[in-house]
Amino acid sequence: MTVYFKDQYLEDLYDNMQRGKPRYNQEVVRKFRERVNFLIEAKNTGEVRAMKSLHFEQLSGDKSGLYSMRINKYFRLEFSIDKEVTIQIEEVIIIHKLSNHYK
Repeated sequence: MTVYFKDQYLEDLYDNMQRGKPRYNQEVVRKFRERVNFLIEAKNTGEVRAMKSLHFEQLSGDKSGLYSMRINKYFRLEFSIDKEVTIQIEEVIIIHKLSNHYK
């Protein structure tokens, strides 16, 4: 699956580029990265649901539309699933620079 981050701090945390005082201890950070990697490697949410230890569930109330899975006994990863987006990758383009060719 493709994973995007809505929160820049979490993206930096995943990429090991956190700045300042850490919000979470190293064990939580390690498990967070493991869970994100698991989501990336999973083919679909069915694989995530099959791992009962993750306690994958749909949230309700003021968090309606979100899902969660266990990081550890105290922390949960909350996320949404965009079912309307289909991604087909044919080539990958990596932009390095915008230059003035004729200057």
